[in-house]
Amino acid sequence: MAKKARFYEVTTKNGYGEQKKIVSAPKKSLIASVFETPDVQVSNIEYLGFKEVIARPNAENNDVSFVVPSLDGLTIDRNQPGHKTLSLQFDDKVKQVYKYLDAYQSGELS
Repeated sequence: MAKKARFYEVTTKNGYGEQKKIVSAPKKSLIASVFETPDVQVSNIEYLGFKEVIARPNAENNDVSFVVPSLDGLTIDRNQPGHKTLSLQFDDKVKQVYKYLDAYQSGELS
């Protein structure tokens, strides 16, 4: 079972300046296409290394969030870049979280 994933710091630039985001991706070459638009350019992608990832329940939206403790507790929720990648990589952990959420909602856990 996987415990770590690759992370990158992506610097994007538009008419308002630069912005940095941390994302998970299986390889560097796939990142630019996620962020680039006619108005936004990727100016730098820096590899941060393999980082431990924890899958945890997000009860607000009945979903899975991923936490990266070594990146200041970075949390990646659904619809954020990298969530789908992590969901596929940590499929066993995701299934455990959904099982827990189902048990919680059915009242099996109190």
